[in-house]
Amino acid sequence: MRTLPQALAFAENERRRGVARWSGLCQKFARSCWDINPGYPSAKAAWLAQNPKHQFHDRYPPAGALVYFLGGQYGHATFSAGGGRIYSTDILRAGRVDLVTIATIEKKWRLKYAGWTDHQGSIALPVAKTK
Repeated sequence: MRTLPQALAFAENERRRGVARWSGLCQKFARSCWDINPGYPSAKAAWLAQNPKHQFHDRYPPAGALVYFLGGQYGHATFSAGGGRIYSTDILRAGRVDLVTIATIEKKWRLKYAGWTDHQGSIALPVAKTK
C-alpha cells in the first residue's frame, strides 16, 4: 500500500507517461494509485459498497480520495488530486490518464457525480483538523 504522496506521484506519473494502458479500467486505476486490489467488478459496485460516503453535494474531495460517478452499466471511478481536480482514465485520451474536474466528466460523459470516499478497504485518509 502506498502513502498519500506515493499515490499522488503514481497518478501523476501515469498522466505524464501517457501510455494507453487503462482503457475501460477506471476502478483498477483509481485503486492502483494506492496499490490495492480493485476489489469490485465495477466503479458502480464499488460506490454502492462504500461506507462512509461523502455524497454528491461535496464537490471538493481531498487528495487521495476515490471519486465516483454513476451512469451506464459500470459507472466511473477516479482519483482525487485535491483542489477540485481528479485523475481520470479515458476522458481526454483513450486508455490514458488525464487531470480534469468533476464537471468535465459530467459534461463530456453525462455521468452523475455520486461523491467520494475516504475509506477503501483498510485505507482511511487523514482528516483535516479544524480549529
